[in-house]
Amino acid sequence: MTCSLNQYRMSIGIFHLKCLSKNRLSLSDKFFWAVVYPNLFFNIVVLPKLLIISGNIESNPGPALPPVNKNFSVCQMNARSILAESDNLNFLDGLPPPKLCEFKTFVRDQNFDIVAITETWLDNTIPDEVLKTSGYSTIFRRDRNRHGGGTALMVSDSLVVSRLHDIEPINDEIMCFDVTLPGSKPVKHLFLCLCYRPPDRDILEFLHSFELTIEAGQKGNFSAYVAIGDFNCRNSAFWVGDTSKHEGRMLKAVIDSYNLYQLVDFPTRFQDNSSSCLDLIITNRAMFIKNIIPYEPLHKCDHIPLSFEIAVQYPKIKPFK
Repeated sequence: MTCSLNQYRMSIGIFHLKCLSKNRLSLSDKFFWAVVYPNLFFNIVVLPKLLIISGNIESNPGPALPPVNKNFSVCQMNARSILAESDNLNFLDGLPPPKLCEFKTFVRDQNFDIVAITETWLDNTIPDEVLKTSGYSTIFRRDRNRHGGGTALMVSDSLVVSRLHDIEPINDEIMCFDVTLPGSKPVKHLFLCLCYRPPDRDILEFLHSFELTIEAGQKGNFSAYVAIGDFNCRNSAFWVGDTSKHEGRMLKAVIDSYNLYQLVDFPTRFQDNSSSCLDLIITNRAMFIKNIIPYEPLHKCDHIPLSFEIAVQYPKIKPFK
């Protein structure tokens, strides 16, 4: 088989690359190159043109995956004494009370990201270790006494949550938190407010405190505001089977004035032959609150736990550089 001078130079690797870059090869030279040295032909002739056409060259391209939806779960419950049937701390050396055992089992099995508790009935004689369970080493508390009230928030070890003490009112059992969700969209910082309003608490004074938390959530660098807890405010607008009371109408007026949404539409407290919707979820981002689920009540408790999910969309993964 005879070959031209250019073909011979190509075969021994001394062909000048300017011929390639300026497309000076004859048709027969291109055919010879492609047949005899297909890999070199592709790398030197074809590949550069493909890279030029693409217009976007990554030195180490990686996957460009679509956004990933991840649901962030929250559970709230009125425990009505998390240490029920325990008048002293002797259980620390023995078997814990039944409600505490059931509570820890429930939390561990469901694996919530955050567990919010109202009516804890705790004081400073009860250490955090009593409540701690596997996976929840951080607990925030606002105690009253062993006979009523109190709030607590248990946080999964996978989360970063900071308490906003400066925003919390002095005279009401309200705790405020900044829940950081790294890299998440549309929710990056969640303003979470945990409330307990005793039935005898003046509704005007409570709502004044509550409005301060709403305004703080709107002013801060928060993508969403969520308030949960036992408000002891009844309104048929929350659950159609309920009876509207003065406190409930006033709370509904505040919700409407700030363009918020109340999302729980089933009874959460059962007593004798009556039921009412007292444990609420109030937010400015209703479209991202999903899967509100009621559960069976804990041991000797007239409120049911409920959980919900906040839909969090993580951004797509960028190509590796």
